[in-house]
Amino acid sequence: QKTKLANHCIEEHFLDLIPLRSFDAVSLANAIVDLLKKYNIDLALCIAMCFDGASVMSGKNAGLQAILCEQFMPKAIYIHCHVHRLNLVIVDVCLSISYVCEFYAIIKNIYKYFTASVVTNEHFRDAQNQLKLTYTNLKLWANIRWDSRWTSLDAILNNYQAIVLALNDLIEEGGARAVDAKGLLLVVQEPL
Repeated sequence: QKTKLANHCIEEHFLDLIPLRSFDAVSLANAIVDLLKKYNIDLALCIAMCFDGASVMSGKNAGLQAILCEQFMPKAIYIHCHVHRLNLVIVDVCLSISYVCEFYAIIKNIYKYFTASVVTNEHFRDAQNQLKLTYTNLKLWANIRWDSRWTSLDAILNNYQAIVLALNDLIEEGGARAVDAKGLLLVVQEPL
């Protein structure tokens, strides 16, 4: 349905949320085209598309934007999403602050320590069982994935006691893992 805007302002509307099994450019293009057709949106009238800067989205030869422009939306231009660009700037600025770098390093090292070895991961699982916590994996914090920050911190906060217990158990075992466990235990128990 065509709508004339009296005030000539751009309007945005949420159309749908669709599950995806594949995340390559062709699969994404097909999903977007199918969705727009479902809502009877004339693809030839689309004039812009806005995605993040990942090559699967922005690639000029085989990226999502290239496929959509070449095959479905000849008038559309690609715009690197300003919110994603702002996120990259914020990450850059934050990483210039030593406190933030230390915080990120601690989160990353907790994740790496308990996921890099079957032994340390088993200690973590055992600690969760002893404390009757629901087993959840620790999550990687990725600067460019917004949701990873929340899931990473949430997993650590919900499993803080299990992390401390597992580190103490690994320290008691001795050996090379104990050295790393002592360092991690020190930083997770001290405020930054």
